[in-house]
Amino acid sequence: MASLSQNEVTKLRTENVAIAPSIEQYIIFTINEQEYGISIMAVREIRGWTQENRLPNLPHYIRGVINLRGVVIPIIDLRTRFGGSLTDATKIHVVIVMQVGENFKGVLVDAISDIVSIPCDQIKPAPGIEWDTAEAHYVSGLYTPEGRIIALLSVTDICSTVHHHLTAIESHGSHSSPETILTGTLEQLAISKPN
Repeated sequence: MASLSQNEVTKLRTENVAIAPSIEQYIIFTINEQEYGISIMAVREIRGWTQENRLPNLPHYIRGVINLRGVVIPIIDLRTRFGGSLTDATKIHVVIVMQVGENFKGVLVDAISDIVSIPCDQIKPAPGIEWDTAEAHYVSGLYTPEGRIIALLSVTDICSTVHHHLTAIESHGSHSSPETILTGTLEQLAISKPN
């Protein structure tokens, strides 16, 4: 499953609403062979990797931006966000475009493996212990089908500091500098809804 168009994802989101309220659909993906899940309700589109455009002064885990039908969207490298090295992105990698409030962000992952319906009573809370992994902060629950462990992620937490960093960049330096103008434009466009 390399990509799902905006219309296909919208159809899945509509079907999710029609499913019993005690069941939620998740997009399952991999990073370094570990499985993660994001609620289908936060996903806008799934697309194959395209080269990003770098912008100055972005945090190390934001690879740059892509142009999605006229809207500039920042791309978060989840491997890097979770404390790993920068992903050596190829044509087999995938970008999941997510909507958080009015903002759109993309996350780079290794591959999409499945779309699953998970009964809410089968989602276990994240352990109340101190984990040594960076991604533990973003885990909202665990799903353990047939001995596997799928970490379900909080999209809000993953994207929470991205908006903060872009706003901070915009507020530094002279308003006439190219970096400020560019990031200001990025911030305005990133909250526009793709068609």
